[in-house]
Amino acid sequence: MLGQKNRAVQSDFPILGVLPGKGMTPAASHPTCHHNLACGGAGMIEDLSMVMRKTILMKQIIPLFVIGLFFASSAFSAVAPVNKSALSGVAVKGYDPVAYFKSGKPVKGDKQFALEHLGAKWRFSSQENLDLFNADPVKYAPQYGGYCAWAVSRGYTASIDPEAWKIVEEKLYLNYSKAVQAKWEEEISANIEKANVNWPQLLNE
Repeated sequence: MLGQKNRAVQSDFPILGVLPGKGMTPAASHPTCHHNLACGGAGMIEDLSMVMRKTILMKQIIPLFVIGLFFASSAFSAVAPVNKSALSGVAVKGYDPVAYFKSGKPVKGDKQFALEHLGAKWRFSSQENLDLFNADPVKYAPQYGGYCAWAVSRGYTASIDPEAWKIVEEKLYLNYSKAVQAKWEEEISANIEKANVNWPQLLNE
């Protein structure tokens, strides 16, 4: 393929090099000049081939380098202790964790009732709920830092849908979606046991 490209350049180069009207006479009228052009063209073709080979090599190396950086950063970065929004730093996507226990349903938190815990901002629907959480965050915070319970049981983390929740033995579990939650609920006890083993390992990776 490369040889074919080189031959095409060789055949075109003398014509490109002696276009009339550019202060040069066509090579056909000056046989002595044709030899010089052919020699010069061969040198340029060799340089072009080298550039093409380097370009192809760089195109192969750069993606591998980027992929390597990605896996290296993943291997040496531990999971954050709380699943929080990348922009706002809010946990549970702004929902009130205490409301799951007190109201029995997801309730959106309010910015005026907020506190910081484990590097994340937690919002509540009332001052009472804020005070309850502040007094005992371990009791009211979702398990596994608010990451998807199913994902943690499989050894990785994922985001959550605040509507996909369940309280089991006075502990709040959130999942990626209601469909994932249904899968998780098929073997709740086994999945909780697996996640309890995996969670400390994910934090320390």
